Amino acid sequence: MSVFLFLLCEFIRSIRARTGVLLLCFLLLIFSFLAIFSCFFLLGESKSDDRILIPGEITLYLSGQLSVQQVQDLYLNIREMQEVKQINYLFRQEIDKGLVANALLVRAVNTDIVPALHSVLDQLEGVARVESRASADKAAVSLSTALRIGLLVGLAITVLAGLVLARMGFAELLRSCTTKMKLLRLSGIAEQTIRFPIAVMGAICGLIATALLIGVIYLLHSFAAANPQQFLNTASGLIDAGTVLMTSLLCVPLGLLLGSLGGILGASLTESCSS
Repeated sequence: MSVFLFLLCEFIRSIRARTGVLLLCFLLLIFSFLAIFSCFFLLGESKSDDRILIPGEITLYLSGQLSVQQVQDLYLNIREMQEVKQINYLFRQEIDKGLVANALLVRAVNTDIVPALHSVLDQLEGVARVESRASADKAAVSLSTALRIGLLVGLAITVLAGLVLARMGFAELLRSCTTKMKLLRLSGIAEQTIRFPIAVMGAICGLIATALLIGVIYLLHSFAAANPQQFLNTASGLIDAGTVLMTSLLCVPLGLLLGSLGGILGASLTESCSS
């Protein structure tokens, strides 16, 4: 076994209740930091009062000259199309009170066929206008200024609190290993060799917190994708798989960086805690 692995295992074995609680709180603060950071990409509210289309939706605005029978025939015709998963009738008051006619809301079987289905529906007689969205990255969403400020304050607090707890946790760990570290120095082990496993422990805390957050994000994403109406105006980023993937990838280096900073801060205490 290498010296690094030996020291890492020894430090892990030396974790007691108080040390474990402090390091767990450090891990949870990294998780909180990453969760707050993710909100910048996953949360959002509509910039306008217009009805926002969910990816895969197509809205057909009907001509005001259509009779009730013609609307019914058009409805049945669209419902029979294989590319259509669901169709609903919308009253103009549900969309825009300024409209002169009602509309049909069509949900495609999948988002890939939305452009082609859009073209087909646009050619139907009695359809005045067609609107559709194939992906969620076109959604006009933004965070309010107050929410942005709150998130930035949250980021600052979690970083500072996390580093303070990391210092306390690793200081407690090093005090419990004072005798072992003295023996290591007497045997000729360099100070940097002793410090490196401490820094790695911090990085491990960061990676664990990141993995937990990514799991939570994808769990919420699966729920949001199945119930998009509930998330569209509050957390539209959770609906789009691309946004979720990008956010998760950005969290990996951030979690590793914050965890490593805590570990390096703890490693800098090796001499003072063993003297």
